Amino acid sequence: MGLTAGCLSGNGDDEYVRPIEVDEIPPAEHEGEVNNWNFFNEWMGPLAEPFEEEYGITVHNNFITSPVEVDSELQAGNEEIDTVLISEPTVSTGIEEGWWEPLPVEIMDAWDTLPDRFREEAEEHYTQDGETYMMSAIEQMETVLVYNTDYFDSPPDSWDILWQDDLADDIAMMDGFEFNCYAAALYTGQNPRNPDDFEEIEEVLEQQRDLNRTYWSDYSEGQAMMSREDIVVTVNTGGRAYNSHFDDGAPVDWTIPEEGCTISDSPHAIPTGAPHPRAALTWYDYFMTGQAAVQLFLGHGEVPSIADWEEQASEAGIPQDEIDFMDREAKNRHDAPLYSPQDGFSQETMDRYVEIWDRIRAGG
Repeated sequence: MGLTAGCLSGNGDDEYVRPIEVDEIPPAEHEGEVNNWNFFNEWMGPLAEPFEEEYGITVHNNFITSPVEVDSELQAGNEEIDTVLISEPTVSTGIEEGWWEPLPVEIMDAWDTLPDRFREEAEEHYTQDGETYMMSAIEQMETVLVYNTDYFDSPPDSWDILWQDDLADDIAMMDGFEFNCYAAALYTGQNPRNPDDFEEIEEVLEQQRDLNRTYWSDYSEGQAMMSREDIVVTVNTGGRAYNSHFDDGAPVDWTIPEEGCTISDSPHAIPTGAPHPRAALTWYDYFMTGQAAVQLFLGHGEVPSIADWEEQASEAGIPQDEIDFMDREAKNRHDAPLYSPQDGFSQETMDRYVEIWDRIRAGG
């Protein structure tokens, strides 16, 4: 597209201005494009066109399926990513290694509209030496039990449902360490973020392996299998259960078993070396606020981290039954623990999980 007023070519010939050096949003001058890496395709995808119309900045979305893709780019020095959704341990490793650009939070609408608990989280976990590097877009119900309401008379109470022989071929798990190792840790009574018996986790995953019809490759495939009723239970996010129930019209719900579940903060950052830093900051402040943030719920059923959520949801015309479907307190019937990345998740734990999962898949 042609450059609009205030846009720079973004080809490396112009002065490089870091986000922290910007004194207004949008900046008086900014690059004409932004490269966004994210998991949430139905959030970010629909925002690209209205954002370009408003700011003259083209959004290039790269919808990733694994944090490994992000880690590889960052470790190589990052010449591609402008904005990215990340998770632990990449968050803390990146702060230590200087992978993230500090944000000018004092001029950001995203910071002003962030609920108090998310701002406190950012100050405690995402701030170093007075500089804040990221904010959380949601508090996602990450590893939850998703089940068919026609098959089950009531929500399953325990993760042991995934180990029941009579459900063989009616179960499918994700082809990746996260959900499998987390569920196995919970099943064995361990903190999935900081387990103390990796051998037991591997042992029960070996026991569970042959009960699966298949291993699905990404969140949308797991959603589709539940929506088609190919299976009756899986591990996925609460948001994917929402998509099955409301978008696909399937008899699907989700629950938090008595052993608990994992939650994800889903922070976003601008990496050091971002090729379009001012466009990145403008985009970041856009998708974290107002109706742009509400698109996260419309696309994925995830409640955005905006203080005026109820007002914005009403403006968007979201029915109350859809909001109630994602009420985590109602789904947590046992007052079970919710394990966040701050509950001890480390690079060492992730590496051990990856090794376990490689062996499980090799033995299948």
